[in-house]
Amino acid sequence: MRQAPNHPPTRCGGRYASPDLENWKLEHYIYPDAHDSTDPRYFDEVYGVMGLHMEGFVLGVLSWFTGDMTHAAHNNHRGIIGRDTAKGTKEARIVTSRDGGKTWDRTVSREAWIPHGTEQDSYDRMIRVDCPPLHVGDEDWFYGTAYNSDHAGHNYYNNGRRSLLQGALYVQKHNRYVSLPAGNIEQILITKPVEVTGRTQQLNVDGSHGNVRVG
Repeated sequence: MRQAPNHPPTRCGGRYASPDLENWKLEHYIYPDAHDSTDPRYFDEVYGVMGLHMEGFVLGVLSWFTGDMTHAAHNNHRGIIGRDTAKGTKEARIVTSRDGGKTWDRTVSREAWIPHGTEQDSYDRMIRVDCPPLHVGDEDWFYGTAYNSDHAGHNYYNNGRRSLLQGALYVQKHNRYVSLPAGNIEQILITKPVEVTGRTQQLNVDGSHGNVRVG
C-alpha cells in the first residue's frame, strides 16, 4: 500500500516483488478512478487489499476508505505522509483479476460488499476483513475487525468517548460475493460457455417473481 502526497493525498494498491529480498520493484495496480466520488467534501481511497486465489481468477478484498473533508480537524496535516488525521469510514469491497493480480476489474466494487455502520457511534463504523475465509459447510466465515469510531476518532472526533476495536465474524453462503438483481424487468445474463457433462444443471437463482430459462 502506498500513499501519494497530492491533493488530496490518495492511497493506491501497490505490489512489491523481489528476486533476492534486497532489490525490490513496486508496481501500482489499484487506484480510485473516475467512477468514484468526485464530491470535494468526500473522497475515496484504497486502504488495503487482500488477494484470494479462487477457481480461475484472483478475488481482491478492498479495505475502502471514504474521507470526510467537512470536519474542521481534517486538514491539520493534510498532504503530509504519516500525519494524516483524516476523519472517515471504512468498508469492504470486491474486485477481480484474471491475470494473476496485475490488472483488476472494479465493476462490482462500486457498492460495499460489507458496509460500515451509518451512525457516528456504530460498532462497525470502520470494518476490515483480515484473513482468507474458513469454509464451514456451505458457508464462508471471514474474521476481521470492527471499530466503533471514524478514522483517527480517538484523537479528534469522539468528544472524549473511548473508542473500541473488536474482533468480528462475517458469514455468507459459499462464494456468494456478488448478485445480479433483475427486479421486475426481464434481464439476460450471458456467461462464458459452460459445458454441462452431467444429467442436471443447478442454478443459484431466486425465480420466485417470475421464471428463468437457460439456453
